[in-house]
Amino acid sequence: MKLADVILAGASVRSLAKSAIRDGLDPICVDMFADADLKRLLRDNASKVSGQPIPIASFEQLPEVLERFDPTIPLVLSGGIENHLPLLERLNKQRFVVGPSIEAMRLVRDPHWLFSTAGSSGTSSGCEVPVWYSADQLAAGCVLDNQKRWLLKDRCSSGGLSVNWLTASRSNAPVSLSDQSDVMNLYVQEHIEGVPVSATFFRSQRPASTGSTSSHAAVDPADDPVLLGAALQLSGLEGLNASGFQFCGNVGPVELSAALQNQALAAAVAVTRKCNLSGVFGIDFVARDGRLWLLELNPRITASHELHELSNLQLPSHLSLQLNRSADRLKTLFQVANGRKFDGGRKKNCRAIVYSDREIQVDRALDQALLSMTEANQSRIAETGVYLADVPSAGTTVKKHWPFCSIYFDLKIQEVGLELQKVVKRLPIAVPVLWEPFLLRIQDQIDDLQTEPKLANC
Repeated sequence: MKLADVILAGASVRSLAKSAIRDGLDPICVDMFADADLKRLLRDNASKVSGQPIPIASFEQLPEVLERFDPTIPLVLSGGIENHLPLLERLNKQRFVVGPSIEAMRLVRDPHWLFSTAGSSGTSSGCEVPVWYSADQLAAGCVLDNQKRWLLKDRCSSGGLSVNWLTASRSNAPVSLSDQSDVMNLYVQEHIEGVPVSATFFRSQRPASTGSTSSHAAVDPADDPVLLGAALQLSGLEGLNASGFQFCGNVGPVELSAALQNQALAAAVAVTRKCNLSGVFGIDFVARDGRLWLLELNPRITASHELHELSNLQLPSHLSLQLNRSADRLKTLFQVANGRKFDGGRKKNCRAIVYSDREIQVDRALDQALLSMTEANQSRIAETGVYLADVPSAGTTVKKHWPFCSIYFDLKIQEVGLELQKVVKRLPIAVPVLWEPFLLRIQDQIDDLQTEPKLANC
């Protein structure tokens, strides 16, 4: 009996499954949503070995669920699981987990290690890092500069969850965390105004070097990470029913100016040389005044991978790179030595995640109506350039404030705002976004990343 080629697991793996099937791989899919378009994608897959997606209620169920599959099938993880290192250690004992080592993940998810490494003058990383304070420092009674705006963050969260503003009263007095649970995972970080952007990199798997990892003399620059692309990040947009700092989409690929591109690469080089991080990973920055401010590093394939892949099908998918299937081909496409980057193509893809404004019970009729607006409807895409993805299955209860679906579109299509409005009107929830201002703001931010003159005013 033929085995599946890869197991994909995470909060949502629909986009990774699409990459796998495009590359001729047969995936087993385990996620928290088991969306209708993921089910259709797997059902239409010619090999039909993998079957339907397996839903889980929490990541803690993964070891038991994965025990039923052959231990030789490699596992690729998507967003969120990097914050559960004890769970990752259990999974690593079951089978080969593709990606960085546990120790590298532990380091890059530690703000103290990450900020000190990227912000150290000795690394020539070229980027800035925000002021931040750990739970220990807060407990010791540190006083925050009330001329700055401050965020309270949880290092064990993702997608903008568990990120909150500190109130003004907290900014001029010692900060108390007595009302917070799991205090030691919390830290306070200076809020940086600017354009939020995520840069995606790939570094081939290399054996850990002997001796000090901080010595650059023993490192071959040919082993340094490659910048695959950058994407504008969207978060907390009330027009999409998102709240706080909830991740609600991205736009890409976007071209960074030469100065910003160099800073992003230098930061990635500084970090990977220090901890031997490998595979596909993303770094979140804020661009301001011609400088990049590093916010966090995600040691996995990022949510923007699909946008980069859609822009040019000549590029190997991020999944293939993570599986180390296309690393040599990548080197022929990216001419790193002379500073040139592979042309990302003409498309500027946007993914907007719409959150539910109320609890929705999805029945068969709604399931089918939503599927008619997905990528499977090729005639619709050819006509409008707008389609849905990550749509809930019949029998699903979508709770208030949960993601309802994603809307994909090409920014370069004329009258795309009108088409978006037509799609939104067919959804069973109120989506108050004003598309024209939304699109104009996105374009302004993209222009700023390319030309730099107005970054301070974003």
